Amino acid sequence: MDFNVNEWLDLLMHHLRETFGERLVFAGHTGSFVRGEAGEKSDIDVNVILDKVDIDDLIAYRQIVRKMPYSKKACGFISSVREIKAWPRHELFHFVNGCRVLHGNIFDLIDGPDKRDITDYIRNSSSAILHETRHKMIYSEDYDPDSLEFSYKNVFFILQASLFLKLNKFILTKKEMLSAICDDRDRTVMEININWDKLEEDRLRRPEYYFINLIEWCSKTLVETQTY
Repeated sequence: MDFNVNEWLDLLMHHLRETFGERLVFAGHTGSFVRGEAGEKSDIDVNVILDKVDIDDLIAYRQIVRKMPYSKKACGFISSVREIKAWPRHELFHFVNGCRVLHGNIFDLIDGPDKRDITDYIRNSSSAILHETRHKMIYSEDYDPDSLEFSYKNVFFILQASLFLKLNKFILTKKEMLSAICDDRDRTVMEININWDKLEEDRLRRPEYYFINLIEWCSKTLVETQTY
């Protein structure tokens, strides 16, 4: 694919500045392209903050996206200044970490999440996946490990927060994370995360394995939050 993400972002920022002018307060690029881990199916995640956001602004942003090349890759978040200041702080960990700033300074608007906020993110995310995965294991007609893809994707982000609290360091890439992991369960779920596409046949052969590993990891991670 003949695609240059930096050229794409430059064009997007041109359209954003042309459309919103001084009303554009912040823009930041996050996700797999920033980590250097993007694949053919990867989205381009851009977080945008305007002075305010009304329906006309959403329509204008939609029009920008639709005229972009590779528009189906466009993804991300849009907020007003007042909204981001009121946003749940536990959801801001990845908003302020691992973000390539394209415009403005997010710390002019908000403080970064503290230890309690990050712990809340880990607790809320791991408990939600634990509940969902146990529910699927008990009540679904058959084990469908492919239904766990999004949960395994989120393992990486939860581990970023967990290791940040343990190591006082934000680990940007999956490769770096594997080097930093000491716990066997952490390593197992991250290897599944990294090799998901390659494990299709294995998921068909032993689907229970993927449920069990995710459940055990979520339980461990949730209980660990009591020690932070």
